[in-house]
Amino acid sequence: MNLKNFFDKVVCINLDRRADRWQRFQENVASAGWPFREIERFAAVDGHNVPAPGWWRAGGGAWGCHQSHVRILQQAIQEGAESVLILEDDAVLPQRFPEVAQVFLARIPGADDWDGIMLGGQHLRPPDIVDNGVVKVRNGNRTHAHALRGNYIKDAYRHLCNYPEHAKRPGFHVDHRLGMLHDSGRYKVYAPDPWLIGQANGRSDIAGADFSLRFWSGEPRDSQPLPPFVAVI
Repeated sequence: MNLKNFFDKVVCINLDRRADRWQRFQENVASAGWPFREIERFAAVDGHNVPAPGWWRAGGGAWGCHQSHVRILQQAIQEGAESVLILEDDAVLPQRFPEVAQVFLARIPGADDWDGIMLGGQHLRPPDIVDNGVVKVRNGNRTHAHALRGNYIKDAYRHLCNYPEHAKRPGFHVDHRLGMLHDSGRYKVYAPDPWLIGQANGRSDIAGADFSLRFWSGEPRDSQPLPPFVAVI
């Protein structure tokens, strides 16, 4: 499998005022060995400058994150991209990432039979087991490392732009909204088990709080054996 061309487009969301996070992200990606196509930096919408609608209750940082994802999907649609991998600048890759990513993606049922892929995240509902190390997401949270493909890109864009419906749940972030699509059962969204990409320690521009390094499925595997599904290949 040629991972270089697995995704048509790869972008990373980064605020112009957070050059420190962009530098840290680039250093981590280079250290881990990035196997996909070149990452484009996307200048994040700053929700502290761009006003949210009156019904929004999730804060300025979350509004900027939401609008950043909307614009990325819009751009992918306009460019005719068949798939897009969206990263956020706090994404953390473990060492040997190319190896574990290769194994995971090879285990997804059918190379052309997926709508979404979450390389990192948090399950709000227990996922369905598909294969050793592969699960089908039923309601996934977090947007620091997720991909969309085909009609799912347009469907997600429409869903995120349905503001009358969103206003009924004014505290929902972009990941809660995407989780509703997972929960619908209409889309095939796969994830590795355990997760491959975590979120870095530091202060969140969305939550406005300090967090430690989070993988949501155990500690980072830099100093541990490869996940079980790698060993059986």
